[in-house]
Amino acid sequence: MHNSINGASVFSAIIGYRHKHHLHHPKKMGNVDENPIMIMFVDEEEKVQEILPHLKEVINEGLITIKKVEKV
Repeated sequence: MHNSINGASVFSAIIGYRHKHHLHHPKKMGNVDENPIMIMFVDEEEKVQEILPHLKEVINEGLITIKKVEKV
């Protein structure tokens, strides 16, 4: 995926708590396709809005959270 986002961090979890109120254990430990992940990036609002439609296409189950932050 090519975009204009300056950088991102990816956090991978071993177990996740899902919306169906149960713990999600991947079938095989280390299977990247099933492990819960969180991708975080901070950029200008225009760049975030530009990539948002693509994120909605590739995320089949989960949440997308957008927050305004202040650079200090």
